[in-house]
Amino acid sequence: MHNIYHRFIIQIICFLQYIKFHNLKIWLKVVTILFISISHAEQNSVQDSVEVIRIGPDSTVSSTTTQPKKPKSWENLDVLNVYEIRGVQDSKTMQNPTIKQSKANQPSYTVSDELKHMITRCTNNDKIACQQALAFADKHSTQCNLNSTEVCRTYASIFLIHNQRQKALNARQIACNGDNATACIEAWQLHKTGKGIKKDSKQGFALLKRSCDFKNADACYELAETYRTGIGVELNLRKAKELYSKSCDLGNSDACDAYNEFL
Repeated sequence: MHNIYHRFIIQIICFLQYIKFHNLKIWLKVVTILFISISHAEQNSVQDSVEVIRIGPDSTVSSTTTQPKKPKSWENLDVLNVYEIRGVQDSKTMQNPTIKQSKANQPSYTVSDELKHMITRCTNNDKIACQQALAFADKHSTQCNLNSTEVCRTYASIFLIHNQRQKALNARQIACNGDNATACIEAWQLHKTGKGIKKDSKQGFALLKRSCDFKNADACYELAETYRTGIGVELNLRKAKELYSKSCDLGNSDACDAYNEFL
């Protein structure tokens, strides 16, 4: 670039000396030509110095790179096309074939002593242990399956400590479809509040009904309440009475009191 400018400057000086500045119009034309020439030279220089951007660190040829597949995120479990999470079964006798097949192929895990120790420290206000427990649950998320429902419930409790409610719901719904009645009503409780989750009243009702089908006294009582009040379901006092009776027989004293009101 310096050589280009130097050459043009010498040429213009020689030309100006030749005309000795007697003609102003000629002088203006010369200046215009000078700027156009320099601009053109700069453009050519820039084009010559454009850096070739490569996709790969060692590749000299542009090509499309394929990113490695990331493991399924807990945040996205609810949108997966699997029945461990969506489509909660209506009753134990109506076993969904997809769930049955999945359950047959999944290993069984238990809550490790290492994780139990982390949770104990976490509940004693050890913040580092809380973070370690969360990292453990995320790393070993596949251990929450239809045959490892207590693992799912444990992970859910960890997620709730960190206010990750959607992840907790996903874990509980997996455990629910693994025939864990307590997990079903725990998942329903998250649907009831609707805070921090993708609320689905129909799904919530199915969770509650499934828990009652598994003879969870509290679930049957809550289900009776929905039929008695007609909130989220059609009002049905006869059904409410039946469910209060069932819950009472299963040991819920509030259900016994509610049932006696119908007598």
